[in-house]
Amino acid sequence: MRAWAERGRTLPGRHDPEWMRLSAPWRGLDQFSVPLDPRDGGR
Repeated sequence: MRAWAERGRTLPGRHDPEWMRLSAPWRGLDQFSVPLDPRDGGR
């Protein structure tokens, strides 16, 4: 188990932030940030 953990692999019974992020309910389009002032003037 230590070798797997050292390589960043998922282990049963351990907190996995990536799995939590992927399995979280979809929040819609508010999860993406859109710049309010486009650098190219909106063209």
